[in-house]
Amino acid sequence: MLALNAAVEAARAGEQGRGFAVVADHVRKLSEDSKVATRDINELIERVQETVNEAVEAMESTSLEVNTGTQLAKDTTQSLEEILKAAEQAVTLAEQINEAVTQLKLKNEEVVAAVESVSAVVEENTAVAEQMAANSHEITGAMEGIAGVAEENSA
Repeated sequence: MLALNAAVEAARAGEQGRGFAVVADHVRKLSEDSKVATRDINELIERVQETVNEAVEAMESTSLEVNTGTQLAKDTTQSLEEILKAAEQAVTLAEQINEAVTQLKLKNEEVVAAVESVSAVVEENTAVAEQMAANSHEITGAMEGIAGVAEENSA
């Protein structure tokens, strides 16, 4: 509308108005180009804002995933530390069991030695008892002989 008014005014003004009309036409074209460029810039700004919003959302999502991953890593580290402690305790218990088995073996060897010693004493006592029984038979025989002689003497 402004350009039309400018053209009318230029026609009234004559030769000088024609120059004004050319300038007015250029101003109108520049205005239209400026309008189109402004619209393009607005669209570009909207696209940039959408891209920035998507990037922000992606960063927030990534941040959550990183936090989750960090927590999982902490949990895994704690679990591995607990497993290591349990393994160390198992090694300690195994060493204690090994020591107890060694002590039992030594005690067992002592018991076997004591049983062998007692067995030797029993064998010795048995031999002595057999000797005493044999001596007792001899003494009984001798006593019977003495008793027979005593009976004869008393008769």
